[in-house]
Amino acid sequence: RSIGKYYMYLKSLNITSRKNKADYYYGYKSIFYKVCPRYISDQLKKAWSNYSDRDFQNAEDLFQNILKVTNNYSAVIGYASCLNELDKTNEAINFLLKNLKQFEGSSSYYSIELRLGDLYSVQKNYTKADSIYQNLIIQNPTYAYLCVSKLRVDLIKDSLISQYLKGNDFDKYNILKEMNASQYDYNSIPVLIDLAGSFKEEYSIFVKLFNNKINVDKFSSSYAMFKLSNYMLNHLDFDNAEQTASLALKFYSDKNFETTLQNNYSKIIWFKENAEQVLKNTIIK
Repeated sequence: RSIGKYYMYLKSLNITSRKNKADYYYGYKSIFYKVCPRYISDQLKKAWSNYSDRDFQNAEDLFQNILKVTNNYSAVIGYASCLNELDKTNEAINFLLKNLKQFEGSSSYYSIELRLGDLYSVQKNYTKADSIYQNLIIQNPTYAYLCVSKLRVDLIKDSLISQYLKGNDFDKYNILKEMNASQYDYNSIPVLIDLAGSFKEEYSIFVKLFNNKINVDKFSSSYAMFKLSNYMLNHLDFDNAEQTASLALKFYSDKNFETTLQNNYSKIIWFKENAEQVLKNTIIK
């Protein structure tokens, strides 16, 4: 009897067939090691350390040696990144194209696709880059990938993609701030939030970016307000967090996203109503 009720409950759920989303969250690439996994981990740390120090040649050599014994995703991305930094972008593209299929059915597949699009953008081959970004939009493995891919398309339209990809986080932040100066590019807002957090932009300065009228009439603007409300909540700005979460609820693309937005709003209301107790037990460093 209880099993029957459970099946009835499952049938009541509004779940659509989303292979790409399932692949992202549950798909894993089988990894076979010919040597000790701990050794691979140590070599990856050394390679990425060299990369961070801009010692791209030594990093490339280390990643290449790792790839001789394992098809590790981190080594694949690292090796392609080194090739790009060493002005071998075409080699990097061919390398990723050659290795893409082996990651099919895993979350890494979409990351490699995005990286390919970015490399084509660096080459200023915007037709191929746009095609890859558009394909990621169709696949839509996660809300974040959808947002980032749409932002890339917007940057191509505004002739900013090459400048954006070659810039550091501060450069990227300023490019996106300028994009939103007079009219909001809602696809950019979640990325703008992440960048502001990465180098700890003063919150009072950051929120001034959102003094213009906000129009929530599609997924991109709703998702942007959802992310912004959480950023406001993390900075204990309960009133603005509530208003922004309420704005996000003006549009939702499906039942699951509606549930996410409603839960987010309820969470913020709880924090607001219990603000005194929350602040009393919050340690601000």
